[in-house]
This record gives sequence, structure tokens and C-alpha cells, in this order.
Amino acid sequence: MGKSSVLSEFAKRRDNQVIKISLLTLGAGPDHSTAGSESNPAAQTTSNRIQKEIVKQLLYQQSPARTPQSRFRRIVRPRPLQEWVLAVGGGVVALLALLASGALVPIAASLEIDLWSPPSPVRLTAVGVVALLLATLLVRLIRSVLAGHVGIEKVAAGPATISLPPRSTSYFDEYLDEIIYFFEVDSGRDVVIIEDLDRFDDPGIYESLRSLNGLLNSAQQLQGRNIRFVYAVRDSIFEGHGVTPSGSMESVSDETERGNRTKFLELIIPMVPFITHRNARDLLYAALTARGHTIPRPLVDLAARHVPDMRLIHNIVNEYDVFKRQLLDVEQPVPQLDAERLFSMVLFKNTQATDFEAIRRGDSSLDRLFDTWRQLVGANDDHLRRENDRLRVRIEQNAAATDQAADLGHRLQDVINVLVDAPGSMFAAKTVSVDGTTIDAAGMQNPDFWRSFSQSNSSLTFSMHPGRYSYSQEMTLSAEALETLLGHRSTARLRAPDPWMEIARRCGSMMQASSSCGATPGRHSSSETILR
Repeated sequence: MGKSSVLSEFAKRRDNQVIKISLLTLGAGPDHSTAGSESNPAAQTTSNRIQKEIVKQLLYQQSPARTPQSRFRRIVRPRPLQEWVLAVGGGVVALLALLASGALVPIAASLEIDLWSPPSPVRLTAVGVVALLLATLLVRLIRSVLAGHVGIEKVAAGPATISLPPRSTSYFDEYLDEIIYFFEVDSGRDVVIIEDLDRFDDPGIYESLRSLNGLLNSAQQLQGRNIRFVYAVRDSIFEGHGVTPSGSMESVSDETERGNRTKFLELIIPMVPFITHRNARDLLYAALTARGHTIPRPLVDLAARHVPDMRLIHNIVNEYDVFKRQLLDVEQPVPQLDAERLFSMVLFKNTQATDFEAIRRGDSSLDRLFDTWRQLVGANDDHLRRENDRLRVRIEQNAAATDQAADLGHRLQDVINVLVDAPGSMFAAKTVSVDGTTIDAAGMQNPDFWRSFSQSNSSLTFSMHPGRYSYSQEMTLSAEALETLLGHRSTARLRAPDPWMEIARRCGSMMQASSSCGATPGRHSSSETILR
């Protein structure tokens, strides 16, 4: 329960004693079209605009019939009984006037009635009733025809609208007599509740209201009545009061005096806040559950901290109930719309009302977010497609490289076996080394081994020891000799676009060309084959 709820309940309990004034309809900015604003610039100050609204609502709450002395003439709805009484009175006056002026003599003569001879009582009564009835109907008809068509353009006795003359600086001062007259006529009301006064951030208006309250309570016409003004304000409204235009604070005593709320308010009743951003989720979830709605708790916890206002929470629940009945609880619900998405839409509508209205034009932040999301999805989809193609090609290449490396490993091993097992061969070992590292049969089938070989510019060296002698010799093949051995001459030196196919092609003729390769003997510490 907030401040407005407390004041509404108080006004409900003391309906005959309370006057409610709401400033919710008063705009925050000045209205330059207001009458009198050009002649008196003071009329457009925030304080005077508030005073004008208070005076207008205060004076126009009273019935015009109860304030006949007021300078404000207002349209009054005619009462049937009063109109007929006036018509009868007007008819009597009209008959007497016609009778006194002799205008009825020709009419009576045509009806063979002698107005100056004593008539019989019955005849006199009948004629009088008929004449009065005709006169009454005629007057009533004339008033009905002229009602609302005859008006007064200007009243010289005083202004017809609430305006601030050039000689005045305050609406309260200008219409103080009207305000006192209002309370004098309505003697039963002595409590004035003014709502939404704190949204203008103008502490000066409280000084004017306090002064007006003092004048009303001291007016002799009101016979010592105790009229009280009640406001619903927030505590921070008086914090800035006492700051100089330069932004510096005046003396400590002056600042303390001006900042003290008791300077303007005689009694302060604090309102303990029952809703914050921390417990709003529980209140919102309870309100939804009470209506029978099931919304995921994580969504409520996420959104409720942004709506710490009980009136807004009730409005969210009410709107969700309406939207749900129209969109979900029907024979053909909206496709792809569930309770969670609908509740999110209602939350967006209540927190971003202007942006929500732009949805139907396709110009809201949600539309821009959706477009950005589509662009990100498209870009990410293209990236994933390219990455997928790259990985697929890499997998295919790796699979082909593995097969080719295995094939080349078998071929190399066959070449070594042929060289070792050939009659008169001086090769005594079947091992292969690269830069001093021994490569076994499995290593010969490794794609990395062949990739390094195809990209290097080093020579191919075979180590051997002849016959029964213990010393060893090296046979080194230059790049040109290796190309001759492989049966393919290339200036790229084994660097083909597809290294695995190039290696397979060049090593395919190794067995046939092994016997024709030129060799340069040398010494080595062991009998092995080295690939550098």
C-alpha cells in the first residue's frame, strides 16, 4: 500500500470532510497558450502554474447554485420542476400584463366574453385555467428555444476565466477572496488532500500553501475553523532547497533551516516501503499465481527487479490476463506463442510503452535487435560453413595423406630390402635414419615424415660396409641424382602443389632406377640408411 492508497482510504472514510485535488493532469512544462501569460510572465512559473490548477479544481468543485456571489459564472443544468415553476410564474405575469394593457379585450370580444361584467364562477375558473395554461406553455417553449443560444460575450463585472492580471504575482493572492468564499459556503469540509505535488520538484510551492493555510485559518469569515492541507511527498523533495545558483551551499545554519522539512510541514507521517527491487519478484509471482497463471520463476526473478511498483505489477498481471484470453485461451492460438513469450511481451509493453507502439511500424528496438540477430546468425552460419568445408577438406587430405604415406613407406621399405638382398650388395642393414634419428617401418608410413622429406632440400644418403669388412661407407645422392632415381626432373625439388602425390609419383620408379644412380662413397660409424 502506497501513499496514494492511504490518502484514498482516508478520503473514503471522511468523504464529507475531504477535498481532493490531483495535479496528475498538469504538464511538467509551461503552457504558453494560457490566457494572461503574455501580459504577466510570472503566470508561467512552476509555482504559479500549480497554484492555478489548485484554484481551478478547488473552485469548480462547488455547485454554482451554492455560490451565487462568485465571480465565475458557469453553465447550470436546468431542473424540470424549477423550469415549470418559472413558466407558471411567467405565464401569470404575462396574463396580468396583457389584462392591464387591454390587449385581452379584442380576444375576449371574439369569444363573446365580457371582461368587465361579473362572470359566473365556473366560467371564470375555466377561462383562467385555460389562459394560464396557454401562457405557461408559451413561456416554457420560449425558454426551451432560447436555452443555449443566447449568451453573454463579456461581463464587465469581472473575469470569466482564471487568469493572472499584470498587477498580481500569485494566483493565491489574486483569488484569495474566492477561496475563502468557497470554504465559507462549504462549511463541512476542512481537509484538503493534494496529490502528485512532489513530481514538480518545487519546494517553493509548499511555502505558498503554508501561507494560504495560515490565511484561511485566521479568516474571520470562517469563524476559527481548522483547515488542514495534506500532501503525499517523498523525503528528498527538500534536499536541494537552500543551494545558491552557483551550486555552493550557504551557511550551515541556513542550509539546516531550509533543509528541515518541519519548516513546511507540521506533522510528518512516514510510509514504510513494502516493495523494493529485491522483493518485487515475490510479489509479482504471488500476483500471477493468485490469477492461476504459471510463469517460469527464473523469468519472473529476472524481470521483476525492474518493476518495483505495486501499481505497475497489478497492471502487468491484468494486461497479461487479457492478452492470454485473447491469444492463447482460444480455439486457434497464435502459432509459436507460449505463456513465457506472451508474458515477456507484456513486460516490454509496460516498461517501454513508446517502443512497444513502434513494433507495428517495424521501428522498435526489438525489430533492430532481431535484424542484428539475423545478421549475426547469417555471418556465423557462413563462418561455420567455411570452417566445415575447411575441416572436411583437411580430413579428406589427412586421410589421403595417411594412405599415401603408408604406400610410400611400403615402397621405401621394398627399395631398402631390394638393395640389401641384391646379390653382391654392400648394404648390410635395413634401418633408416633422419638427422641421426632412427626411423622404423611404422615411422616410414607417417605422413609427417614424408611431408618433411618433400619440403626439404637435403640430399639422400645411404650408409654401407662392404662384405666382411667392419668399416662403413656412405653413398650420397644429390638432388639431381635423386630426381633421376625417382624418374622425374623438377626445379621445384620435390615441392609439388600436392606433396603426397608428387612423392608417390617420384618414388614409384625407385626400384627400377636404383641400379643406375651415381654414388659417392664415404665413411660412417654404422651401417644404416639416412634421409636428411
